[in-house]
Amino acid sequence: KNHSPKQVYDDESPYMILAHFMVKEITRNNPSFKMPNTQKWSDDFRKIVELDGRDKKEVSNLIRWVQKDDFEMANVLSPDKLRKRYDNLLIKMKRDSIGVMAMAQPKPYVHDLTKGED
Repeated sequence: KNHSPKQVYDDESPYMILAHFMVKEITRNNPSFKMPNTQKWSDDFRKIVELDGRDKKEVSNLIRWVQKDDFEMANVLSPDKLRKRYDNLLIKMKRDSIGVMAMAQPKPYVHDLTKGED
């Protein structure tokens, strides 16, 4: 058996910061959200970053996007769930941001050659 001591994350740890950020984003949608075990959540975020090779900034952007998405906000309420669905969520986030960018692009001017001539 592995008897190594559990890692303890302090408030300055990037993983604890991600854990608190996710709690904050979830409680915007559900103020009565029960405070999770932030040590466990921090360890889950460590796995996302260190084992899965995810960028911390990308993780925080994904958390923010998930909690703004009408469907995903109710389905991704822990870093464990975020980790399991990471690739699918990332694809959805990128697809949505491409759609938003496309809508923001000005429409090209097209001259209608049929107007003004009889």
